[in-house]
Amino acid sequence: MKSLMTGQTSYKALMQKYAGFQIPNVVIKVDGKSLSDAMLDSLEELNVSLTCKSHEMNVAAITFSPLKHEAIEDYFTLGQKIEIAVGYAKTEVVFTGYIYESEFKISEEEGWLVTIVCKDLMGILENKQDDTHHVGGNHIKEIRKILEDSTYRQYGKLAASQNKYLKELENLYAPLDKMGDFIQTHTTMTHLEKIRWIAQKHHYEFFVVGDEVYFRPSYSDSSSPIMTLSPNEGLMTLVVSQCIGKLIASSEIRGQDEETFEPIAGKKKRSIHAKVTKNKAAAATVLHYDEEIRKESEAKEISSAILDQNSWEVKSAQGQTIGIPELVPGRKVKIDGLGKGMNQVIYLRSVTHEISKSMGYHTYFEGGIKIDE
Repeated sequence: MKSLMTGQTSYKALMQKYAGFQIPNVVIKVDGKSLSDAMLDSLEELNVSLTCKSHEMNVAAITFSPLKHEAIEDYFTLGQKIEIAVGYAKTEVVFTGYIYESEFKISEEEGWLVTIVCKDLMGILENKQDDTHHVGGNHIKEIRKILEDSTYRQYGKLAASQNKYLKELENLYAPLDKMGDFIQTHTTMTHLEKIRWIAQKHHYEFFVVGDEVYFRPSYSDSSSPIMTLSPNEGLMTLVVSQCIGKLIASSEIRGQDEETFEPIAGKKKRSIHAKVTKNKAAAATVLHYDEEIRKESEAKEISSAILDQNSWEVKSAQGQTIGIPELVPGRKVKIDGLGKGMNQVIYLRSVTHEISKSMGYHTYFEGGIKIDE
């Protein structure tokens, strides 16, 4: 499958690709077999919610009307693999997962309604629980072992570009392995909780786009925005908000020296631009102890990561566009044509593709805007 996370495009190019964004189209495959046109004619609404937020997961909901209850067993048995592509004359796969839940109801006004709820790889990871959680040791080996499981690889594989981040963390944990600092606890965690815990510990993101898994430093996408949106080119609404309560002015990470066992600390402060706030005392400070920090340089590195991540979290944006499959979490878009202060680059944290008989195809997004420093 072509990755939606690579390459740049433009509204003009997408106009040509999708034949003027006319006549929204959906392709749904269940266990590799496409639903018939007759089935898709009964599609009332499709909602695919994608995210790279640490407390959420990708979910797709599909409603068919009219459709009888038999369709659940005939077409939508629980656990079946499902693939959803959206677009127009051409489509892009935005979701690969399995059927998690089904519901049917009948009413005098609407007749038979069937609703299917689907989850992706993160839902599978959430189902597996074990007690092999460790306080110390090489956590990255655990992540590799989980994601290389044959069952999980049916729904998502680690994107090739992510290997460098895993190697960086493996090198970070190598001294702990040599020291034998590997503490077994009796805490049980699901595989999803374990990966997210490790990701959050290092201020990393863990998310899925289609069938590709991303595990990388938060907001690390350094590429150019995937495209530019404006009121004349796809953008329908935009709301920008900011909150001083989310602003971190300084961070300090404490640990223990690997040779002397003396306390160490890594401190980082930021210069807050006057455009952001004139009351620096209102910004927060962060103090955290990490039992695995053994060098001052590591403590400073994590302190810097906290401030870098926070730079994208003080100011946020929510918007609506014409339906664009290429908008996915973990990428950036540029906003233009709104004037000074509103023309910004937005890091997409969540995206929802919604298609309905009454409203057509629209994409909704939420993301962060980097503050001035």
